[in-house]
Amino acid sequence: MISNFKNLLINYMRLEPHILSVIKAQFFIQIVGGAFFLILNIFLSINSFTDSEIANFISYRFLAVMLLAFPLGFFIKGKNLKPFLIAGSLGVPIVAILVVLTIQNGASNFLPALFVFWGVLYSCFQVSVLPYIMRNTLKENQSHAISLSFATNSFGMIFSGMLIFLFDNLTSIDSGQVLIIISILGFFGLRFLYALGADNTIQIHSK
Repeated sequence: MISNFKNLLINYMRLEPHILSVIKAQFFIQIVGGAFFLILNIFLSINSFTDSEIANFISYRFLAVMLLAFPLGFFIKGKNLKPFLIAGSLGVPIVAILVVLTIQNGASNFLPALFVFWGVLYSCFQVSVLPYIMRNTLKENQSHAISLSFATNSFGMIFSGMLIFLFDNLTSIDSGQVLIIISILGFFGLRFLYALGADNTIQIHSK
């Protein structure tokens, strides 16, 4: 058991540095998404939104993801994926902060558009990750890179939950402030993306 776990860690450590950079950036996107998944409904409820209004607002984000994911997959074919990754890594935290501020200031008319925009930017990142991995990873590393990429969804959710628990038990800040703080943490993902090269011109193959 320990030996298998050790071998798994070694395989992950053998992933190309640029692949690990993208996965690290993905983690910071996921902690923002995880935080909003866990307490956004509570925050909306505290601010006097009904259950039907909450469901309606959140559905706009998932609708945007559903409608955009398929055509975006065709659009990015053969294109440099770095701009799409940066757009998602920069845009998701910005929109997340704007959502909180909009709710706090009672400007609910802007929420549907913000949630749609969030879905668009989230799709830009997530739809680009797998093609980036496939283009820029040795064949023997692809399965580990893909599994680690998908695992960031769970890691991000767990980390967000831990942060929310700590803020709730050790500070007096409200859920809106917690969401803004975690959204600001999401910007740290950008530092892992700026050093990426042009992925559409260099293909890496196993020897």
